[in-house]
Amino acid sequence: MPCGSSGKTLTRVKIDHMLISVAIGYAIKFRVEEDIFVISKVAEDTMYRHKITEGSSARNRTIQTILTTLTEKYSDERMHSKRVSNFCFEMGRALDLSDDDRKELALAGLFHDIGKIAIPDHILGKQDALTAEEYERMKTHTEAGYQILRAADEYSNLAEYALYHHERYDGKGYPTGLKGDRIPLFARIISIADAYEAMTAERSYRAKKTEEEAIRELRSCAGRQFDPELTEIFIEHVVKKT
Repeated sequence: MPCGSSGKTLTRVKIDHMLISVAIGYAIKFRVEEDIFVISKVAEDTMYRHKITEGSSARNRTIQTILTTLTEKYSDERMHSKRVSNFCFEMGRALDLSDDDRKELALAGLFHDIGKIAIPDHILGKQDALTAEEYERMKTHTEAGYQILRAADEYSNLAEYALYHHERYDGKGYPTGLKGDRIPLFARIISIADAYEAMTAERSYRAKKTEEEAIRELRSCAGRQFDPELTEIFIEHVVKKT
């Protein structure tokens, strides 16, 4: 039976009311001198990535529950997460990423703000500008998101992307001050998608920017806040094609 077919069949099997899930990963050994243990580790890592992106694991369902708890309380957060996820998926298409990588990037966009579940309601739901103290508290959502996602699936890179999506290309971001290409690629992409969505979204406490205004803002911050090459790709192949 083909792998995909057997996987779908197993998801319908229950043992003592528990659903079974299956994930498959593989790697190919092309040369005799290649270490079989390294090849095996690549296959294992691919399997775990597939498991989290397909949403089949109990740990993934835990993450989904936390995200639902957050977004049911705040509709703005729900729409923000969905739009960022969509932008990320389209960015993955523009970069010609593999299907699995596009799925992982979209999932990373969906979960990037999950750490806001740890932010007090009076801060997260505030309609006015945050005080300096409140802003510092808000910034901790990246580390909270890292801890949530890391605890939920130790094999996933999603935690890393949540942690670093507020780093800046010039090294002046948070929480660690990473600079340039040291910031993970997916985190750099989420940073652009996150900013564009925030600028163009309807909010009760401020007027949204037009597409043209948001593009000008992205370009003015390219090389400082955002990866300049990724910014242009996002503008030309995501914004102007939606």
